[in-house]
Amino acid sequence: MLVPSKLVVLRRTLGVLVVTLAALSSTYAQSSGAVRGTVTVAGSKSPLAGAVVRLIPKRAGIRIVGKTDKSGRFRLDAAPGLYRVTVECDGYVSEEVATLEIASRDTVLLEIPVRPAP
Repeated sequence: MLVPSKLVVLRRTLGVLVVTLAALSSTYAQSSGAVRGTVTVAGSKSPLAGAVVRLIPKRAGIRIVGKTDKSGRFRLDAAPGLYRVTVECDGYVSEEVATLEIASRDTVLLEIPVRPAP
């Protein structure tokens, strides 16, 4: 059982933790950038739902993965830096977009056509 004084310390610690996490989240949101766009079927421009879109950092870092929605759209938030973008979907040839740079508070727009697999 917690003693009242320990309960007060626990509440204060949790309060500080919540404020710190909120500040870090706000800082990341202000300094991050994004890639958004559409994956389509080459030739027909039909949207491709369920395609896996990956942001792969050119230097060490965390890969960011998302899927396209029913309209073929995606959005991936990332720290500023250089990234490769890859797209994969069953029944289609995997695509890789040339290296792109994501700047702080900037959004890179892409339209990525993929070809049906032979």
